Amino acid sequence: MAGGYFVGVYVVRSRFELPLPWDVLLVATIEDLPGYAPGFVDFASPEILAPGLSVFTLTQSELGDLGKLTLRKSGDRMTLVDVDDPPYPREEEIDPDYLENQKAAYLISQEEYFRVSGELKALTDQLFKRRQEHLQNVILAYSSRLVHDVSIWKANNAFPPLYILAWAGIESVKDAYQHGQYFGDFIKAAVEAQPTNDAGVQFATVDQDAMQKKGPTLRTQERYAVFHQIKKEHPTWSQSKVAMEASPELNESITAETIRNTYRLMGKKWERGDRIR
Repeated sequence: MAGGYFVGVYVVRSRFELPLPWDVLLVATIEDLPGYAPGFVDFASPEILAPGLSVFTLTQSELGDLGKLTLRKSGDRMTLVDVDDPPYPREEEIDPDYLENQKAAYLISQEEYFRVSGELKALTDQLFKRRQEHLQNVILAYSSRLVHDVSIWKANNAFPPLYILAWAGIESVKDAYQHGQYFGDFIKAAVEAQPTNDAGVQFATVDQDAMQKKGPTLRTQERYAVFHQIKKEHPTWSQSKVAMEASPELNESITAETIRNTYRLMGKKWERGDRIR
């Protein structure tokens, strides 16, 4: 099901379809993804993995790696937009000398070691949270710029999904007409076809249960279920081995880092194979 999935106020993963050809959306994404300010988000030229499949690697100068945005052709005039979770920061990103500092703290006392380690963990968690928050803003700005590029939609005789319009601040007939007759007539017809309350259009296209959920995203839960089952069947396997086994089953490229992030988001502990007797 197309839609955006939220944890709390953070977009940790967003997957939705747009009624635009892949090549059209690819060009528009290169133009619109940077947002409204220099340095908001950075990316190199998209990697074209196959016809109809491209990947943008997102970064930001202060926050580092923000994850990947994938455009995948899903129909003749449909493209799936898949924004992956931001990776959990490595300790080296917080403190390049963290190993030496931890060793020095351990030589002082166990209490000092735990204090230094705790401070590092808190800073790492804080950076991860900031990446999640910023990724939300990137998605919203990207959606807004796409929506406001009305010429793309007119040229392809298409309209954005209602929840994408909502992300761009178009939540009523009045809002839509402020952006021109093309969107105004579309929203007016949607309201007339399905009357709503006085607040305007009921943007119900998004999975509301998933948006309100206080926990891991649906995609994270799906990944964890596959990883957990493979690990259960092969308890001595490493994360890299499980990743290789899970990739074809999930139909995506899984790495050991994907598994680490998934277990962290699920609040689960990975049991190393070399510790199983």
